[in-house]
Amino acid sequence: MPEYQTLGLGKHITSRDLGLPGLIKFRPCSRSVEMAADRMAMEYWRKLGWSCGNWVSLFVNFTAQGYEGDVDHPTKERLDQAIQICSEQLM
Repeated sequence: MPEYQTLGLGKHITSRDLGLPGLIKFRPCSRSVEMAADRMAMEYWRKLGWSCGNWVSLFVNFTAQGYEGDVDHPTKERLDQAIQICSEQLM
């Protein structure tokens, strides 16, 4: 099992988790910034005429693989938000 799948929601992703050397520091965004970035990405997709269902599928696939994300990138919350935004865009 890849190491990233064992992180869990109580931990932050580190440079080492991403295979980066120790000299490179990985500074993740906060949960609220990550959720806002997802909303913005889905809006860009809508403007380009791309299906929001693809964004939802991304997180469904993460969930199917048992990937919960980390404390700043919670897969379930991101999936729930994507489903909500997608349903609003389809109205």
